[in-house]
Amino acid sequence: MKNTKKIFISALAVSLAGGSMVSIQPAQASENDAKTFSDVKPGSLYYDAVSSLSKSKIITGYPDGTYRPLEMLNRGQAAILLTRALGLDTTQVKNPGFKDVKSGSTYYNAVAALAQMNVINGYSDGTFKPEQPITRAQMAKIIAISYKLQAEDLVDNPFKDVQVKDWYASYIPALIKNKITVGTTSTSFSPNETVKRGQMALFIYRSEQMKHTIGSKIVNITDDSITLDDKVYRLNAEQKKWLNVSNLNALKGAILKATVNGNELSAIQSIQLNANGKASENSSEYKNHVVLDGAGVTLDTNVIIDSDYVSLENLTIKKNLEITSNVKNSFYANNLKVDGKISITDSGVVSASFVHLAALDNQAEKSPTVTFNNTSIQALESALNGFHVKFAGSTSVRQMTVSANTKIEGAKGITLPSIALATGALQVTIDAEVLLLELQEAKGKLTLGNNAKISNLVIPKGSDIKTIIQNYEQIKNLITKVDGKDNPDVSVPSTGGSGGGSTPEQK
Repeated sequence: MKNTKKIFISALAVSLAGGSMVSIQPAQASENDAKTFSDVKPGSLYYDAVSSLSKSKIITGYPDGTYRPLEMLNRGQAAILLTRALGLDTTQVKNPGFKDVKSGSTYYNAVAALAQMNVINGYSDGTFKPEQPITRAQMAKIIAISYKLQAEDLVDNPFKDVQVKDWYASYIPALIKNKITVGTTSTSFSPNETVKRGQMALFIYRSEQMKHTIGSKIVNITDDSITLDDKVYRLNAEQKKWLNVSNLNALKGAILKATVNGNELSAIQSIQLNANGKASENSSEYKNHVVLDGAGVTLDTNVIIDSDYVSLENLTIKKNLEITSNVKNSFYANNLKVDGKISITDSGVVSASFVHLAALDNQAEKSPTVTFNNTSIQALESALNGFHVKFAGSTSVRQMTVSANTKIEGAKGITLPSIALATGALQVTIDAEVLLLELQEAKGKLTLGNNAKISNLVIPKGSDIKTIIQNYEQIKNLITKVDGKDNPDVSVPSTGGSGGGSTPEQK
């Protein structure tokens, strides 16, 4: 305890030596990009913070070119600054019910957004008092909650004006540890002192410094936390739905790219799965896959499958899903919704073992199979040679682009609206019902399976359909139209008449 107190007092002393606020380097704020204010000079206490937040459009000055850093800040203004800093949506908000913050008023949207996040809760009389000056005690609470700083007991309390049981006391330790603010003196916090515009800029600026992006490997997961290469992070309720022990086999070794705020993952940009399952030894094809079950969660995250025998289930992906060449045998998606694009692609060189593959018919004994079951797909691009893409259940695909040698298979009842065979799609097999199949590769060859049905086939100008489709004579009746016109090679049954002659060709 004594050592802790010495460190605490020492930190205060160092901070107070330069005023009541510590100096932190700007977060890549450029003087050329930031607005300059006549009353905030380079080298002044507030300059770095004001310049950085001005560049980020978090703060603005007055029409006369000043910022007025020593002017009092009210509670409504503080709410606006915080919502800008946090990037909150202030348009889709619920009425917080404060009697003095009416819909359409200056502070309404910002106050409502913070109330939804439980950052603010107003007074017991049902008011928020937006025009009232914000105090250091109030600032301590809203900054700590906004930036997810964990409340803790104020032990070895050096402040004579703060009691351990005060409502704001538990928010102070985290602010001091993260060098966001300290006392006004070594023994005073001045909780009832009003916060100035310059001070609030410093508080927000320093809080933003805690945020940084990491790329780290998942080592372990418990009920409440995730261990990455760099440190242990707390999981929130939504993250626990999929970052949990039951998914550890699929998640172990995965690379997580995230924005961290203190000891929390505030936003996950991408996750790359690296764990491999095994081939099944019985009739259950996916039994030995490693499984990531999203439990119905929605991820605003890019997901990368960079391993083999993986299943992804019960998940909505707002961004993109990438499937790489490290899927050597099998990937299975079930009950998935992908709002972005699904790409079968690779950042590196395509594996040479797949380049030589011709049409993926019965001659191809083994190829990587990607299966989508009961999956909603907006856009899918297949850009790796040798993949077999299967659609099953109630899967829907709005648009598919193929730029590699690929086999496409659709279960009965699934209709693919549009497939474009782009440059690189030299050998393609389609065994599915397609409304529009457009062949853009002049050298491309196409094989149709017995379950195929093409409503309209568009081929390059001057091309011969019999040359393009290698088994054309056997499957020509499966193609209704060519280039938007009735297929002249499709026989139409006779409608009867005298003589019962032969069926005429449709012209």
